[in-house]
Amino acid sequence: MINLLKAAKKAHDLNSVAKKNPMQFWKPSPPQLKVLQATEPIVLFRAANQLGKTVCGAMETLYMMFGKHPYKEIPGKVPIIAWVIVHSWEQSKIIQKKIHDLIPPSEYSSDSPVFQDGKGYRAKNAWFKLKNGSMLFFKTAQQGTLGAASGTIDFCWVDEPCPQKLFGELVARLFRNKGRMVLTMTPIGGGDLTWLRRLTETKPPKIKDIHAPLTVANTTPLGCRALLTEDDINKLSDQYLSIDRAARLEGSWDLGAPMDGQIFE
Repeated sequence: MINLLKAAKKAHDLNSVAKKNPMQFWKPSPPQLKVLQATEPIVLFRAANQLGKTVCGAMETLYMMFGKHPYKEIPGKVPIIAWVIVHSWEQSKIIQKKIHDLIPPSEYSSDSPVFQDGKGYRAKNAWFKLKNGSMLFFKTAQQGTLGAASGTIDFCWVDEPCPQKLFGELVARLFRNKGRMVLTMTPIGGGDLTWLRRLTETKPPKIKDIHAPLTVANTTPLGCRALLTEDDINKLSDQYLSIDRAARLEGSWDLGAPMDGQIFE
């Protein structure tokens, strides 16, 4: 009985610590680690569905905002101004919650907008501020180049494909401060991405391309048990349309062409 009480207390204590600092307990998978270790000015995490692209982008953003990174040396200059670019406002609310759930509550600045479940950060244009002064602004690709052309920034995370013109504006905003950009995406639904692919294939590449297909190893956090099995992956594969199966399972640039006008097998 005493051992059970000790185990219960230890579990309670660990849960309390995890709530105070969720980032401390997060472990990356092998491809996520490659992204977090990358030092290139622009990094693309081109991955299959279910590989944790969003949480990886969120963690990289927060490491940069805190000025401390467990996986590489960074300038550590704080405060910084960072942006997150998402496809739509609905997606923005999802990203806002993911980020909020990772931030230790004590790290928010006293003048930061309050986060509300289902609505995000309660400000006219969603943003928050850490107590070290770093600020993160949430923007949508639907704002176009006009919305992105009004500020100089230190870091930018683009979640899923964005228009080429917007990408160009972001590069310009980062240039003055020698900032960095991380893009996380499965290459589906972003229109023609030939321009982006070409930037990863120049010699030397203008964008570091970290490509990760869906495998058991690629979904397993370092030092942890596997989250998926081969059977899980096979069942997931059967649910995808043949036209986009390669992109969703492998993060492939190339969408498959329907056979005889059919998109279902």
